[in-house]
Amino acid sequence: MIKLVTPQINTVGLVAHYKLWAGLTTTASVFDYSLDGKPGTPTGTDIAPAYPGFTFNGSDDFIDVGNQGSAIKSIAMWVNATSVGGFNYPIDLNGTDYSIINAAEVGANGFAASTFYVDGLQANTITAGNWHLIGLTIGTGKTASDLDIGRTEGVGLFTGKIGDVMLFDIELAATDMKSIFEVTRWRYGV
Repeated sequence: MIKLVTPQINTVGLVAHYKLWAGLTTTASVFDYSLDGKPGTPTGTDIAPAYPGFTFNGSDDFIDVGNQGSAIKSIAMWVNATSVGGFNYPIDLNGTDYSIINAAEVGANGFAASTFYVDGLQANTITAGNWHLIGLTIGTGKTASDLDIGRTEGVGLFTGKIGDVMLFDIELAATDMKSIFEVTRWRYGV
C-alpha cells in the first residue's frame, strides 16, 4: 500500500504561526499554532475571519499580539491588498521595525540589509486584489516586543485580507521561502 504524505512547512525556527483561516481563529481570539502559543486579539469595527484570511478595513482593524518576545529574522505572510496605490502596513514588530507596501512594492522600515520575497521568489512587487506570499529575511534579529498584524502603531493600517502569518527566529533561505509558497498556495487559489 502506498501512503501519500501531505507536504508540510519546515517548522525549524518557527516562533509564531497565525493561521487566520483556521478553526481556533475567531473575532475574539487568534490562536498561535507554533509551540510558543502567544495568541492575538482582533481589534476594530469590521475585522472578521473571511476564508482564507481576515479582512482589515484600513481605518481601525488590526490584531494585537503584544510582546511576542522572540528575535525575528524571517517573516512570511499571505496578503491580498485592496489597493497598492498608497501605503499599507501588514505587520509591525515593535513600532520601529515593520513591513510596508507602497505603490505595489514591498519594503520595510528598520530592517537593514533585508531580502524580500514575493510568491517564493526574490522580488518585491505585488498586484492589488490578488493573494501574494510576501516575505523578508534579515541577518540581525528584531525583537517582536509589540507585535501587530494589520497595522503599524501610530503610522498606518492595512486594507485588504491577511492569511497565514509566520515568524521565524532564523534567517530562512530562498529555498525555504519557495517551499512555504508551494505548500500553502492552494489555500489562496494561486
